[in-house]
Amino acid sequence: MTWFVARTYFDTIRPVYRASRLLLVHFTTIDFSARTVHRSLTDLVCFVLAALLDVYSASCGLRAILAFLSLTDSVLVNVGTYGATVLCCLFAVTVPWWNNYNGFVIFELYNNIARCSDELLVLGLTVNHRRKFVLATVYVTYFVSLPFLVLLTYSYAPSLFKWVGMDRLYTDFRSTFAFARMLLILCLCNCYSSLTLLSLRTHFKLLNEAICKYFPTSVQTQASHVGDVPSTQRLIQTLAKLHERLSNTVQLFNHCFSMQYAVLMWAGYAFTIFSAFFLIHSYTTDVTAEMRWLSRTNMVLDGLFVFYIVEFMALASVVNSECSRTVVVIHKVIAYGRFEKRVLKELRTFSQQLSHHSPRITCHLYDFNWELFYRVDICHPLKTCLIIKLFFDRWPARSRQGRDSGRMIFRVIWQPSRLKAFYVSSSKDQNCTPPRVKGLVCVCVRLCGKGQPQNYSAEKRKC
Repeated sequence: MTWFVARTYFDTIRPVYRASRLLLVHFTTIDFSARTVHRSLTDLVCFVLAALLDVYSASCGLRAILAFLSLTDSVLVNVGTYGATVLCCLFAVTVPWWNNYNGFVIFELYNNIARCSDELLVLGLTVNHRRKFVLATVYVTYFVSLPFLVLLTYSYAPSLFKWVGMDRLYTDFRSTFAFARMLLILCLCNCYSSLTLLSLRTHFKLLNEAICKYFPTSVQTQASHVGDVPSTQRLIQTLAKLHERLSNTVQLFNHCFSMQYAVLMWAGYAFTIFSAFFLIHSYTTDVTAEMRWLSRTNMVLDGLFVFYIVEFMALASVVNSECSRTVVVIHKVIAYGRFEKRVLKELRTFSQQLSHHSPRITCHLYDFNWELFYRVDICHPLKTCLIIKLFFDRWPARSRQGRDSGRMIFRVIWQPSRLKAFYVSSSKDQNCTPPRVKGLVCVCVRLCGKGQPQNYSAEKRKC
């Protein structure tokens, strides 16, 4: 396959670059042969057209998702799903503006990676650019085809939209185009960030291999670099400069993409919660079949958000792991090698550089790592409270008194001292408290550590 020829790093990003320029997401012109960037009049015109198109599609999309406010009889489900969808829509609109603002910074990011590839080639390590090019082509083709698949489905198979319950949201071509445009922007943003993280991981891994190749990292290994002191010093300085350039590249990546994914993560988190609530609500209440299909469709769309977040988190964790491994490798070289004082001084200087300038994929609020999934446990009480509200908001009550007893349970959760009064008042009417409500109150009592009320057994026998 002679058309899959890639000799430099800029050849590997050509599929994503051409797709993003053609679909009005990227607005700078890159000269791949000269490795320069500029912004032409065509780029400015494309940015103006993209801005007008995104504003128009956002207005159509926001009007379309107003139907979320009247989908079900639960205010919590309607408002929550609507708010999460609005947040995702506004995020998608701001991505082209952010890319236009950081167009030259993105080029500097890619130029640094290309220069690192050239320096690794001098050290005897090569990057398989052809494999990266094939991966980028397949990746872009798959994700860009998803929005066009949505448009083709609406145009040639409208019955499928009605079957899944989306006909109430996307009633015309304009609202469907707005949804496809939002999905297209998210897919291209994911392509840029994922392929860049893969390249960063590859270059950090090759840097660690270069250190292990020229210097001993254990008792058994021997240094393959045998030379005088000046040549060894120059080699260490070359490795240090390469690490410094990669560290600057990570900082540029954090500036261009990390904050975007931080916003996308919390928007997807909110959409996940309320999509799950919508699914639970559709199966616990009497709703139409279209509503149940729409709840399942929301979960499928939520799976796309979850895939983006988990993929970004996995790649960022791998990059952070390779960055941490560089520090370990240098410390092993200092521990197991026997060097002259000048060489040892260069190694210690390199070690200090690593300790003061350790690159991490971060949004400056938290690091993107697997630990983030179980560090957000502070949100679990919020989810529990929302689930309880949803449960009691739409639980079928037989009487007004049953609804009052349900409200009383929330007072018991936050103020356990009212529990005795609740049981005394509920014992006057046998139908006011369903058995499942009493069981939940007992659970709340045990969780609060207050024990059972004094007259619990007597009042239970009366009821």
